[in-house]
Amino acid sequence: MMRIRMRKTLSVIIAIIFLVTVASAQYSTLKVGGNEGEFGKIQEAIEAAKAGDRIEISNGTYMENLIVNKPMKLIAIGNAIIDAGGDYFKGPAITITADNAAIEGFTITNSTNTAGDPYAGAGIEIRSNNSIIRNNSIIKNLRSGVKILRGHNNSIIYNNINNNYEGILVSRSSNNLIYGNNIADNSGNGVIFIEGSTNNSISNNTISKNLVGIMLKNSGFNHIKHNNLIDNIQENLKIIK
Repeated sequence: MMRIRMRKTLSVIIAIIFLVTVASAQYSTLKVGGNEGEFGKIQEAIEAAKAGDRIEISNGTYMENLIVNKPMKLIAIGNAIIDAGGDYFKGPAITITADNAAIEGFTITNSTNTAGDPYAGAGIEIRSNNSIIRNNSIIKNLRSGVKILRGHNNSIIYNNINNNYEGILVSRSSNNLIYGNNIADNSGNGVIFIEGSTNNSISNNTISKNLVGIMLKNSGFNHIKHNNLIDNIQENLKIIK
């Protein structure tokens, strides 16, 4: 009986220590721009933040090429624009290399391809897993609006992805969700899956006035349903084996 009681007491102590540790690991909110901003640049806040923090960005145009290299949330408060400046040597407006990031509420524009690689570059380039890209306007980027490269379980939801070369490019990636987006007026493909991208889901999107609506190239077993494919110039759906 004494041993049982001691075990129970030890279990309670361990549980209390765990709860105290969790409670003390609180995340912070960092602010960029505006009257309350601690930082003038978004990248400065990213570098100062710890994993799990939330960064709120006020109205304004931020001429930056961001590297998100830890799990965090970047949230636009008002009309926050990330302008990559069309810099041929810097490429994407936002590159996500960490898992579990979130980008929400921005206008993201004017990125170009990286020097020496005509296929690189995007408004948002994801090279990781489990991130969420939500409620953004991703417009007028030289290459992709959003690019997923060897990334898995990412969600691209409720964005306007317009007037890029291609809207969304998915390469060597699986289990990503593309849902509820407006993908229009891109001069190439609205959405393209290449190089063995499988088991991705694309549903409930409006995909219109692109060269091709959805293209699958050497990419099978993807789930395509309930999309509005309207007035795409060559084809609404194209499959190349």
